[in-house]
This record gives sequence, C-alpha cells and structure tokens, in this order.
Amino acid sequence: MSDLEQADLYLENHLLLSDGAARELCGALLARAEEGSWRAVRRLIALSLEKRPGTVPERVTGRAVALLEEAASAGHVEAMTLLGSLCRDGHLVHRVAEHAEDWLGRAWEKGGTDAGCELVEMHWAGRRTPPKMKELCLGAIADMCAGDCARAHALKARMIAAEAAGQPLSAEDRVRVESLLRRAARLGLQEPFARHAVGLLVNARGRAERERCLSLVMDPCLADWKLLPVQKGLLRLSGMDGRAPDAEAGLALLAEAARAGTGRACGMLAGIWLHGLYTVPKDLEKGAEWLAAGWERHDPRSVMYLALDRTGYFGGSLPMDNPLAGQDTAVWVQWCLDRRDMLARALAGLRMGTCRDMEGNPTHNDDREYAGQLCDHGSWLVSDALRAAMTSLNAGIAAYLADAFAEMTDFETGPFLAESAAHNAALTPRRSCAELQAYCLSLCERLGSPVIPSRNIALSEIS
Repeated sequence: MSDLEQADLYLENHLLLSDGAARELCGALLARAEEGSWRAVRRLIALSLEKRPGTVPERVTGRAVALLEEAASAGHVEAMTLLGSLCRDGHLVHRVAEHAEDWLGRAWEKGGTDAGCELVEMHWAGRRTPPKMKELCLGAIADMCAGDCARAHALKARMIAAEAAGQPLSAEDRVRVESLLRRAARLGLQEPFARHAVGLLVNARGRAERERCLSLVMDPCLADWKLLPVQKGLLRLSGMDGRAPDAEAGLALLAEAARAGTGRACGMLAGIWLHGLYTVPKDLEKGAEWLAAGWERHDPRSVMYLALDRTGYFGGSLPMDNPLAGQDTAVWVQWCLDRRDMLARALAGLRMGTCRDMEGNPTHNDDREYAGQLCDHGSWLVSDALRAAMTSLNAGIAAYLADAFAEMTDFETGPFLAESAAHNAALTPRRSCAELQAYCLSLCERLGSPVIPSRNIALSEIS
C-alpha cells in the first residue's frame, strides 16, 4: 500500500495509527510533496486540519503550506482555491479576507467552480446583500449549476430558503429546494440534503407529514452517505422514525458506525453515556470507553469532553487516564473550535462562560485565568452554536441546546441563548418560530432577566 493510499485511509479513520506512525507517514508524504506531488501536498494540508495537534509535526505543516503557496502562485486552480479557503478561515495561515478573495477570484477566473461557490458564500447575506452583488451571485450560481457543480446546487437551495425570510416556503419553492439538494446529493454532496430532511422530520406535524419526511431521510441518494448509520441510530433512540424509541437498537447502530471509522459516532456515544440521554442510564465508564475510541479517531467532540474533564467538568470522576494530562488545555479547546463541531463549540462556550461543572459547582483548575479571559467569548460561542442549529433549519436541535444549557448552568448564559434563538428564528419554518420564540420568552421569565442583545458574531468570525 502506498503512503498516499495510507493517508486516504487514515483521513477516513479506516486506518488507525499511533502518533509516531502518523508522523512517519507525514515524513514520507512530505518527501513526495518536495518531488512535486500535488496529491501529497493536499493530503498533508488535510491531515494538518483534521488530525490532533502533534500528529503532524509543525515543520511538516509549515513546509506543506509553503508548497501550497508555491503551487497557487504557479496558477494551480485547486491550490488557489484551497489557499483562499485557508485565508478566509484563518486555518494554518493568517486570516486575511482580501487575500482570500484574491486567491478565490483567480481560481474562479480559471474555471474553479468550488472557488466560485466560496466567493458567493462570502458575499451573499440574504436581504442585506446589495442588489448588484445579489444579481452577480445569482448569475454565478446559475452558471455553476448548469455545469453540474454539486456545491452550487446546494448553495442555490440555501439562497431560496434565505429569500423566504422566515415565511413558510411555497409548495413550488419547497419542490425547488428539495430538487436542488437531491441533485447535489446525487453528485456526491449529500450532507445538505440529509440536514434538510432531518430538520423537516424534527418539526414534522401529523402522520402524513412525518412519513413524507422519513421518505426524504431514507431517499436512495443518501444510501452511501457515511453518516447515514449515525442518523438512523439517533432516529431509533429518539423514536422519530415513527416507531417506539429503542435505546438498544439505536446504540447498536451508532456503535456499528463508530467501529466503521465514523469518529462523530464515538463522540455521540460518549455524550449519551456521560449525560444519560435518550433514557440510557448514565455510565461514566462506558462514556470513557467511547472517549478513548473517539481520541483514536481524532473526533473533535471526544477531544472536547477530554479537555473539559481536565478543567473539572466531570468533577474529576472520569474513569480513564486522560491523554491531555499535563498539556495546555487551551490549545486543545481551540483545536476543537476550529473543527466546526457544533456541540464542541457549544460545550466550550458553556465551560468558558460559566467556569462550572455539570452539577453547577465552581471548578478549580489551572486554566482559571484562561477561562476568565474568554468568559464573554464563551457566551458568544454558545449563541453561535445555537445560531448554527437555526441556520440548518433545525429548530428542534436549537430548542434542545437552549434547554440543555439552561439546565446545566447557573443560567448566566441563558439570556444569550434565548436572544440568539429569537434573533435567528426567522431562519426556521414559521410554526417552529412561534414555538421557539414562546420558549425563549418563558426561559427569560424563568431567568428573571431581560433578553441581552447578542454580539451577533457570524460563524466565519469565530471558526
């Protein structure tokens, strides 16, 4: 097996390597990259982004970025697109919006449709977008859809939903959105269609609507979606698949996905056992076992739980040798935030914003100064996680997050959660809006506190 093939398997968690073996693989890939292999450069960048700190040596990452910049300067379209994305997000390089636009613009001019989608996303802001820019964005997306760009189809569906501005989609627009998302899924981009289908299912009312939504979740275009077993497991746990909740069957499906290499399933299983969710009895030992599996698979949510354990989140009772012992917890928290896992981001906000454990007791740890510095930032992160749920049209998840954090803290972050939910309610179907707004008002009443205006931080500004 070649080192490139090993890297592919390692990235998908179908191959588990010790940190030492992973560093050896990175050395071999760097040798290939120095000989001019673009595939090796691309995999080194992917490994640097996806794997835990220390897995890819800093010198290797630095050299890979330098080779990426050389390829971009030489006019390599994929390199320009990737470098533009890194500049936009501030990953591995400094975040500079002007540099991002420059690299993405050059790639688009040379036919890079992914770069075109990146640019449209940077400039599209729904009703706040200047008319001329909106016209340009719509024209660009239409051109890319004509060329069967999967991401363009998904982005056009988002634009149609955003234009509804909180109103229920008309029957015609709903068909258009689902057709675009299905087309994107058939072209290989399945997650947007899956998120849409599950979001509808969460908010379904009545047997007929629920059955229609279930048919979307089980659509053939999602048959080979790698997270489908995870989704099926959650549906079985919650009973949202139209049958009575079945904890045993749901856990079995998640465990099967985890053993197949899906790191996210490990983090979900850990959370279920650690918190005692879905009628599953709380079991810290089983939770710790799945955290260890998630650590091996570089799962951000699992790493986030381990980082929180270091700061007293579980009251020092997690029955395992924490691999983060003796390390700078702040570095690991930041790594989790950069991975864009919604719950990891929310957990970080909870921890930073309240400095309390699961029982609401003050924590005592060596990171108090760091946590204090980021106390306000933590509240932004909690609101941002909620905003991410709302943006995906999943009001059910948003309400769950708000309720969970209100129960798990001393309510210091509650007003932020309530305001964020109310502020973003226009992004969900109207029926869910009304329910969520009523919930937010009741939450504020319970807190005995007025709604605090959010900082309105965009996802791109935090990630």
